[in-house]
Amino acid sequence: MRYEEHEPPAAVAACVACLWTLTGTGGGRRFDLILPDGRPELVIHRGDPFRRRLASGAIRMQPRWLVVGQMSGGVALAPG
Repeated sequence: MRYEEHEPPAAVAACVACLWTLTGTGGGRRFDLILPDGRPELVIHRGDPFRRRLASGAIRMQPRWLVVGQMSGGVALAPG
């Protein structure tokens, strides 16, 4: 998988810190712990959504798009 950060367009630069893309194939069943970074995010899955492992151990698919507010703890995610 390839992660890239991009400068936001000038029209939104005052309120958008960065844009990022993640491309490639996920494969496997590895979950990575995503830690809070103090920033809200708008996530748009243009490919397969990620899977989220809940504290109970259950696995849920993320929606195609979601708004993530201030996180209070880590989230275990794996590519679809």
